[in-house]
Amino acid sequence: MKKQAGNRKHNVSDPELYVTCVQAIRNAHRDMEFFEQYGYGLDRLKAFKTMCTQFHNLPDDDEMVGDQMICTEKKNQAADKLRTAIRSLMTRVAMKFHDRTGRYRKFGTAKLGDMSDPQLLFCGRRVARVARAQIDFLADVGVNENLIQRILNACTEFEKR
Repeated sequence: MKKQAGNRKHNVSDPELYVTCVQAIRNAHRDMEFFEQYGYGLDRLKAFKTMCTQFHNLPDDDEMVGDQMICTEKKNQAADKLRTAIRSLMTRVAMKFHDRTGRYRKFGTAKLGDMSDPQLLFCGRRVARVARAQIDFLADVGVNENLIQRILNACTEFEKR
């Protein structure tokens, strides 16, 4: 997937921005009598301090990158599980039909390892659909509804990731 560009409205790091805000709050408390002359009272200063605290409590970039890496790891594990389930069925199909026949190619599993995530998901669903249509021909090599359901479950898990 493409990375989305950040839409920051400041050219400083988050910690620098927070420190600048805290310093501004300290200075405003020190010079409160002058601020009040311009209609900037203690209530507005407290509201600004609350916003600064909320900003400080947001997760930083390191935390977000770590979360992203964890999600990517889970997605890759789900993709591997789906590929394994597809290969398990395709091994049985290859035992019944040669890999150069139309019945085999109908499954569309060429270059399974090089497929993008959407292609892999579509391939898994196609394999299950084609296997169900040919289940009578493939029953003697061990293709049954449980094997097909395993592929569909792997597709669902992969799609959630």
